[in-house]
Amino acid sequence: RNRKGQLRDLLRNDGAFAGLLQLTKRFATEFPAREFSNALHGIAKLCANKALDARGATTVEVIEALDAALVKCAGDLEPQGSSIVWWAYAILVRPPSQEAAAALASVTVRGACQMGSQHVGNTWWALGSLIGGESRPSSNREAAKYLHQNDEMWRGLIEAAKREAAKGMRSQELANVAWSLATTRRVID
Repeated sequence: RNRKGQLRDLLRNDGAFAGLLQLTKRFATEFPAREFSNALHGIAKLCANKALDARGATTVEVIEALDAALVKCAGDLEPQGSSIVWWAYAILVRPPSQEAAAALASVTVRGACQMGSQHVGNTWWALGSLIGGESRPSSNREAAKYLHQNDEMWRGLIEAAKREAAKGMRSQELANVAWSLATTRRVID
């Protein structure tokens, strides 16, 4: 069997992993920003690889705990961390709660001027996926609406995209920005 299949079997059958999920839920609000983004990224990757069910009760409880933790640690996220968090929510096909979305949008505005081209492209792709893309979520429409209407965040991301495009973005990053512009109906002057 391939490694993904072996990992999937281990996660389904190993009580230790269930214990790790419960510990993540219990201590989520104590995670520093970097560990928070890594934990959410890990959960999203496991769900993307079908090793965890993103709609399963335990997974949802852990994601909700991490969502609450985001409000606490968002201000300490670096640009890479905010990009990772946006990406994770997009992979999970669920926007953060409105309070968490506001905190993450605020740190995105602050960090947009420091984002490298990969973070710019990934953030645009994630936001396009969350608020207007193919996998538009049915849950938490208020947070998606808030994100769509957050002009300050979009201005910061537009400036970051223009800056990075002028420096020479890779084709995939440009494609992510272009796709997101189309799906979110944003315009770069």
